[in-house]
Amino acid sequence: MNRVTRMHQLKWLKGIVAFSCMVSIAAAFQPPTAGLQGILPDMSPYDVSLDEFEIIPAKQENWREWSDATAIMVADLYENPELDAAGQTELLDKLDERLAFMSSALKNPSYRALHGEFAVLYGRVSRRADLARAALETLTLDPASITQQQREDAMAGLQNSVSALTRDMKSRGTRGTGWLAYFKIDPLTGLTVDSENAAEALNASKAVFDQRDSLDDELKSFVTKPVFDNVAAEINNTLSVWNAPPPEDYDVQALRDELAAVVVAVEGYEESNEAEYAAAVRQYADSFGETALDGGELVRAALQKHYLNSNVVFEASEQFLSKMASNSQTRSRPISETVGNARVSGTATTNYNTSVNLRPNPNIAEMELQLSGTVRTNTVSVVPDARIGMGGNHTFSASQRLTFNGDKLSLYSEPSFNVNVNNYTTSINTKADGTLFAGTGRRRAQEAIAARRGQTDSMARNKITNEVLPEFRSEVSQQVSKINNSLQESLVSKLKDKGLYPSKQSTSSTDSVLTLASTLLKDSKLAGDQPNVSATLSSGAAVHIHESAVNTILDELNFAGRTMTETEVKTELEEHLSEWLGKDFQFPVEDVNAEGEPVEEGSEDADEETVFIFDAEDPIRVQFRNNEAHFIVRAGFQREGKDDLETQIITVPLSFTMKDSQTVLIEADTPSVRSEGGANVAQSNAIKKRIMSAFPPRERSRQVEIERDGRSPIRLNIQEINALNGWMTIKVL
Repeated sequence: MNRVTRMHQLKWLKGIVAFSCMVSIAAAFQPPTAGLQGILPDMSPYDVSLDEFEIIPAKQENWREWSDATAIMVADLYENPELDAAGQTELLDKLDERLAFMSSALKNPSYRALHGEFAVLYGRVSRRADLARAALETLTLDPASITQQQREDAMAGLQNSVSALTRDMKSRGTRGTGWLAYFKIDPLTGLTVDSENAAEALNASKAVFDQRDSLDDELKSFVTKPVFDNVAAEINNTLSVWNAPPPEDYDVQALRDELAAVVVAVEGYEESNEAEYAAAVRQYADSFGETALDGGELVRAALQKHYLNSNVVFEASEQFLSKMASNSQTRSRPISETVGNARVSGTATTNYNTSVNLRPNPNIAEMELQLSGTVRTNTVSVVPDARIGMGGNHTFSASQRLTFNGDKLSLYSEPSFNVNVNNYTTSINTKADGTLFAGTGRRRAQEAIAARRGQTDSMARNKITNEVLPEFRSEVSQQVSKINNSLQESLVSKLKDKGLYPSKQSTSSTDSVLTLASTLLKDSKLAGDQPNVSATLSSGAAVHIHESAVNTILDELNFAGRTMTETEVKTELEEHLSEWLGKDFQFPVEDVNAEGEPVEEGSEDADEETVFIFDAEDPIRVQFRNNEAHFIVRAGFQREGKDDLETQIITVPLSFTMKDSQTVLIEADTPSVRSEGGANVAQSNAIKKRIMSAFPPRERSRQVEIERDGRSPIRLNIQEINALNGWMTIKVL
């Protein structure tokens, strides 16, 4: 069966499903068994419709059947009137299996030919499937199971705090264990929701905690430490949950109406990214749940996962961090010293380099800055009876553990240091050389050298330690201070001044990748989805920027509602970019028209200047779709001697292509122009021509150079730029 035939069959099936759905939708109240009917749209959203699954390339024909089956599952979720809540749950389970496969394929280089398509489909479908499941589970919640879950969650929190207090007190010996008995902690240890004496044990311990204020000041100061306060708070929380009445019956129709409103807001935002829908989704993500048995926890979690997640993610491989930290040096120095009765002279050459070793830590990025090197010595020791030639080939390593919380590096512990000493004899000359006693003289010299080997090695070890370790400790401290100052001055302070400091920030590390995840978020705005699934970064670094972060920054331009000339727009953009980059920035002069031809001085194109009337809402927006950055401008135009042109919605798609090993080509596709008042072909063509003249093809270097204080710069090469599923990813090596 060929691709065209299959496409027609899918569209035919889509029509049948849609028709069946339309004739069977209930006009009013939907019973609980209806599940998501009347909550989800009665037609699949466009970006997960049957047509959109056609993005699988024709050359991947063996995947068409799999894609078609997945497309029909998604269509059934929205358009199959025969599915009740149980059927929808089963369908979502099958979709989750498909999503799990796509996630696995996206991490597997063997499926690289499909990574772009799978990333798009995975993102679009997973957002809808997660919200649909959250809504369905919210509709079918059982009051008894809600109570049980709340008690289990409260008890888990209590056990964590009890364990922390127990560890702390036992580390203090008998004085600490005495407090455990005083506060009746032992009966709380291992307590579960099924324990018969749970309420009795909780109340007994609470009674003692409530009397802490009656203790003298010294004791009260000790037993009000956070480790005690945490247990007291968890006891109160657990009792509150324990004594709470079970959830009452709820208004099913009110819940269904609220869930339907959530879906409308989400789909509006998915389609347009407009502020109106973003504000609605944000409100539901913060406060949904008045009509739900679980207080809306499931739905809010789904919204926060996909619409309030991190929107700027930086990943750095261990190899990349080592490259940034590298500081290969060679030092040579003369040796001239007296050791005991020996006069020692010669040379010592030290070679060393620094690298980074990442340590797994899910809570904060942790690493070791490592210094490794060799010391090669060549000396002659002169004593009264002999002249001894010695060589040394010693290795050393130093390590300093560090943590990074997103805006500050911190020393984690004292540095460690290790030296391996290897001294060897290269020559022996004695006064007896050339006489009958030459052999005896050399043997005695060798015996003396062997007898002093331990002392010689110890002296070498101490000398290397005393020379290298203090310098390493001092240098690490200075570099950490410089990095922290640079971060504060060049980044953190600027972000705070502009109100763009991340509202959330986290770091983590595996044994191969450091991750910094930040959320730029303003009131009534949204943030990111989960980053596109991809293989673990093995080298280089990657920056993942969600369109929500870019749009938050674009809002700071304050173009909304303003009338501005083209020159004014350009000037303000240059000022903002100069401020952000910390150096003067100017756009290159592009003296070409829409056809890419040079514009002659005095021509109509050269003299004419566009005057924008920016819309009061969303004047400039960015969307990352289909490996293109879509710049969306909402603006009208002033026209000399004519009425102003009403607000137009202009979308300019930009693509990024690695032209060769040195160059990235940035090209604009034909823009789309539309307005609420309807299309005017002549006006649209004029706007397109003007826009295209501002976006001629540009070639930019793929080379990036990072300056390093006192060291040679690091040269990087842009390996990949992609714009998929709301995320732009730039990988460098």
